[in-house]
Amino acid sequence: MKKGTKSNISGNQLEEAVKTVLIGKGFDFVDYKDWINNQEKYGQ
Repeated sequence: MKKGTKSNISGNQLEEAVKTVLIGKGFDFVDYKDWINNQEKYGQ
């Protein structure tokens, strides 16, 4: 496994864990392209 591969995998796992916790707390996730085009809808 290349050096950066392990870091990328760990980062992706952390991102998914945080996302799961936040969704469980009632947060919504919006794709960046949707947010950037409709900031007034989602807040800043």
